[in-house]
Amino acid sequence: MSQPPSRSDPIDITSDLGARPALFDAMAASGTLYTKAGALVNVEPGRDGSGPRVEHMTADALRTWFADHVETFKTKSTGDVPTMVSTGLTRSLIKPGSRLPELKGLTRWPVITPAGKVHAARGYDRETGLYVDPAFEVPAVSDAPTPAEVEAARRLIVNDMLGGFPFVADSDRAQYVAALLAPVMRTYQPGPTPAVAISAHAPGTGKTYLGTALGVLYPDQAFLPPNLGGDRELSKNITSLFRHHPVGASILIDNIPLPLRFHRVSVTNSLSTPA
Repeated sequence: MSQPPSRSDPIDITSDLGARPALFDAMAASGTLYTKAGALVNVEPGRDGSGPRVEHMTADALRTWFADHVETFKTKSTGDVPTMVSTGLTRSLIKPGSRLPELKGLTRWPVITPAGKVHAARGYDRETGLYVDPAFEVPAVSDAPTPAEVEAARRLIVNDMLGGFPFVADSDRAQYVAALLAPVMRTYQPGPTPAVAISAHAPGTGKTYLGTALGVLYPDQAFLPPNLGGDRELSKNITSLFRHHPVGASILIDNIPLPLRFHRVSVTNSLSTPA
């Protein structure tokens, strides 16, 4: 995991061409600057409970970033003179290519990498390309949990969290537990994530509770109205949710009227198309 950014060693920018490698190194070591879809971006960590945000960097914004994070100077006949990086130089740095890590998205909860490692601390994870900014402190997990630890985790979910919900069968409970694990498992087992339908024969049984519980564990849950509108409008809404919510955030559609009609191109494409 990357460490919090700090000021780098002073960099001589007397020569624009000679300064570029050291400036690129400072950007790569920052812990906040990345490339995303070929563009330079800066990740601003969340504050006061809010999640991190991605800022697309212009040449002027990068110049300000250098002023805040990197000490630069030019060598004159009188000695070294503190000097800001010029806008012309930052324009040449705005397309760093492979010199910076690729940012694939943000997440507010721990990730499990394809190698099976758990990353729960704030910072960038190179294996998944995600910037992790947990919404709450996550206790350390053993690399090899003991049977007692596994049983304690099972009781926490099945008994303490879900013990009062009237599941019809154990298989129904198992499917909901799988839904609880889906967001954190997506980086370990990539691919389309199934939709989860929660139904009951009567109102007031706790269906909305089960849906919103996902939003407690995985913040920034998105909501779509039960009246989904036309497919074109729905497609725009889903695209907007994907763009503005963390990777793996759940989308809750509450109180869908019966008979259930969910065969929308936008919805089925979103569920069946790999990320």
